[in-house]
Amino acid sequence: MRIITVITSLLLLVSVSVCTANDSPVKKAYSLYYQGKKEAAIELMKDYVGRYPDPKALYFLGYAFYEQKDMKTAFKYFQDAYLINPDVSPTLWKKH
Repeated sequence: MRIITVITSLLLLVSVSVCTANDSPVKKAYSLYYQGKKEAAIELMKDYVGRYPDPKALYFLGYAFYEQKDMKTAFKYFQDAYLINPDVSPTLWKKH
């Protein structure tokens, strides 16, 4: 029983650190974007979604390209986000 508790604890710690590590580039990209460093934020987020296809990050990229009036690229990222999660939208983010 004690071994199971230790193994469960270790697995929990590893999963928390992986989630935190994956979230860090996203937070940095948002920060850069709202500081006006949009190109750096976009590059960071593109790298992130290349490794972790997160619908929120894909939506962020779609919106970033929409603001730059690059509708073809914006549509691609919006569509990718939708294909992963049809419910993805900015209002979804406020619930979490």
